[in-house]
Amino acid sequence: MDKTGRAPSGDPHDYFQPAPYWWPDPRKPDGLPFVRRDGEHAPGTALYDAAGEACDRTRLQRVLDDTTVLALATTVLGEARYATHAALLIRTWFVDPATRMNPNMRYAQVRCERDNNEGPGYGIIELADLHFFLDAVRLIERSGALDKRDSQAFRAWLSSYCEWLDTAPAARFEFHRLNNHGVFFDLQRAAIAAFLGDGAALAKAGLHARERIADQIAADGSLPEELSRTRPRHYAMFTLQGWTALARILSSVGDDLWAYRAKDGQGLVKALRWAAAHADTLATMPGETFDQERIRPLLDDLARHHFDETVPAGMQAEATKQIFHPDCAIAPFWIWRRP
Repeated sequence: MDKTGRAPSGDPHDYFQPAPYWWPDPRKPDGLPFVRRDGEHAPGTALYDAAGEACDRTRLQRVLDDTTVLALATTVLGEARYATHAALLIRTWFVDPATRMNPNMRYAQVRCERDNNEGPGYGIIELADLHFFLDAVRLIERSGALDKRDSQAFRAWLSSYCEWLDTAPAARFEFHRLNNHGVFFDLQRAAIAAFLGDGAALAKAGLHARERIADQIAADGSLPEELSRTRPRHYAMFTLQGWTALARILSSVGDDLWAYRAKDGQGLVKALRWAAAHADTLATMPGETFDQERIRPLLDDLARHHFDETVPAGMQAEATKQIFHPDCAIAPFWIWRRP
C-alpha cells in the first residue's frame, strides 16, 4: 500500500512489479512495446534498487526475510517483542483488509504494452521464498503472537492464492515452464500444501517434480535450459536451490525425491554432482558479480543425504557464511534447516 506506483488495475492492493529484463525499445519514439535484454535488469527491477520503491518486489522480500529473522529471534532468545512485530508484518501483508495484498500475482513482471499489461506468469517466481516464510509463520503461531482468527484469515488468503495458481491462465503458463520457473512453481505449491495440510496437492507436487527431472536434467546431470541463458552459473545454481528446497519439503512427508531416477538416470543427486564438478567452469556475463559460496549449501545437502562421497575432492561442504543475498534463493540461516 505504501508503494508510489500502481498496477495497471489502479488497485494498490494488487502486487505490481515490472519485468526485470524488459526495456523500452530504442527504435520506437515511445519505447513501446518493451523488448527483452536477458540478464540485464531494467532500472528499478533489481532487489533493493532505490527506484524499486515504486513497486513491490523489494517490499515483499523484506516481509519474507524480516518475518523469518524475527521468528528465529523469538524462538532462540525467547523475547515476545520479536514475535509481536513478526505477527504485525503477517497481518499487514496478508490479513488486514485495509492493507493486505490481493491473493494473486496478476501484475507481477509486467511487460509494457504486452499481454494487456498483465504479467504473463513469470512473475509468480517472485513469491519463491514463501516456503521459508511459512516456516516462520509456524513459529509465530506457536509463540501465540498470531491469534486463531488471524491464523484462519492467513490460511484463507493462502487458499485463495492457490485457487488462482490452479486456475489462472498465467499460472498455468508458469506451471508448464521447463526451466527454473516450473521448479519454483512446484516449490511454492508444495510449501502451501504442506502448511495447509493438503495431502492431495503435496502428492501432485511430488509427481510433477519427477516429471520435471526427466524434462529438465540431462543424462550427465546438466541443466540445458539454464545453460542456454546469459547468466548460466547463476541460473544453474538458482534452479538447484529450488530443487533442494522442494526435496526437503517432500521428504518431510515421506516422499523421497532424492532417491528418484528417471529412465536415463537423471536425478537430483546427479545434478548436484554435476554442479559441484563444474562450479568453477561455468561462464558468467562480463562484469557480473557471482558469489562463489553459493555452491556450499548444495554440497551441504549432498552431505546431509549421505551422498558426500560423490562430491569431488576439494569441494566437500565446509563452514561458510549463513546469509546470502535473497536473489540467490537461499533461505536466511539455511544451515539451521533440517533435511
